Order: sequence, then C-alpha cells, then structure tokens
Amino acid sequence: MIERYALNRSVILYANDAATVATTLMSQAEMESALQIALAPSEVQNQLAQAGYGAGAKLLNYIVPLNWFLPDLPLEKSPEGVRGHHQPKSFNRDEYKVLFTKAKFATGNPIADEDIIKKTVAREPLVVVKANKASG
Repeated sequence: MIERYALNRSVILYANDAATVATTLMSQAEMESALQIALAPSEVQNQLAQAGYGAGAKLLNYIVPLNWFLPDLPLEKSPEGVRGHHQPKSFNRDEYKVLFTKAKFATGNPIADEDIIKKTVAREPLVVVKANKASG
C-alpha cells in the first residue's frame, strides 16, 4: 500500500526499457526535454550501449536540479560545508543533472515498466550528464 502510494505520487517517465524519476515536481514534457538533451551526446549513447542498454539491460535514471545534492544518489561529492540533502526551493528550472544507472535485479529483468523501480535491488552508476534545457 505504501509502495503504491509512493509510486502514484512520484513523477516518473517510463520509456524504452528505462524508468526515469524526477526528484522535483516537473511535467512529463519537462522530463522528456531534459532526458532528450542528456541522451543526445554520442559519448552518452556509447556508455549506455556498453552497459547493455538496447540489448536487454534496464536503466533506472534520476533527474535532479543542478544545484541540489542528494547523498542517496551516486551523483558527485557534495561541496565543502554541505552535509546531507541540499535541496533549495529556488532553483533554475532549465538546469539539471541526469544520472543514468543500470538497474540490478535479484532474478532476471522485469518486463513491466513499473517493475524496474519495484524490483531493483542495486544500481550501477553509468554516467551523470548536466543538461540545460534553455541552451540545449
């Protein structure tokens, strides 16, 4: 019941063997835009392909405002003096960092989109991409 509530209240985009979670309130169009920009560089596409994306691997991704720091996610080291979560209410809605991770499961790959989130037992960080929706 709690799991269902959390999934229903989260902003999640399911597409192409991946689940992408927004860590702040944003529309599906905003998520798609940030994700499209982050996926555009060939280096990113190559890293994801090397991890098996497109060949059966599932991704669990996160879109995080650029000036936020979330120690639960393997994004980057927090700056000096920042401890724990740092989530300013005011942030630039054009600037995000997108974390791509390979989802790991106890047994096999899930088929349903929502199962990527529900059945992930570990994540392998692949790449963090800074995306600016205003400049592309």
